[in-house]
Amino acid sequence: PAVLARMQPRVTADPSGWWEAIVSSVRELPNDRSAEAQLADLASGPVCLLLDADDKARFQLLGPARNDDRFATLAVNALAHRMTARELVRALGYAHTIDGYLRHCSFDAGDESRPASFWAWEVMDALTSEPGAATTTWQLLKEALRLADQHQATAIGTGLLEDFLRGADEEAVEMMLPDLRANRKLAAAVCIYHLPEEHADQIWRAVG
Repeated sequence: PAVLARMQPRVTADPSGWWEAIVSSVRELPNDRSAEAQLADLASGPVCLLLDADDKARFQLLGPARNDDRFATLAVNALAHRMTARELVRALGYAHTIDGYLRHCSFDAGDESRPASFWAWEVMDALTSEPGAATTTWQLLKEALRLADQHQATAIGTGLLEDFLRGADEEAVEMMLPDLRANRKLAAAVCIYHLPEEHADQIWRAVG
């Protein structure tokens, strides 16, 4: 906090210069998980100060975040407490979020070669428990499963999909049933994993 307090007047005095310095620092980082800690430090320090100092900073940050994992990581770390998960998905792009999530699901947790795409999992994870976000969450999970290979589908099914099903209320389950009846691949992905007891019979009946 003391360091940020000393830094704040300088950031406020020259937001453009600080933004250029942040961009330069990010572009020098590798686009893999080894950069994530440094990006988190940048986000909690100068980027947050910049967001407080300059109304344009959010748009400057979200621009490159729509196609670069490093800037997306920076954006999610800095904006997670300023925007809802649905707002973040819209700002970062639905396709970009799904693509990042699938790339994250392509690698095992300890794989050092994993790209810096943990941001996408963080956004999706927040979405699964956000009040009122069930429709958006289901649409994203459904599209991710449509595009997923077997390894990715397993990671989705045993991870966020299972979490989403466990937290789903009756209205959310009713929303899912037509898709499960119409799409055997989707139904298989849902039913192969542990279904919450309160919804299991209803889902099994729907998919036959």
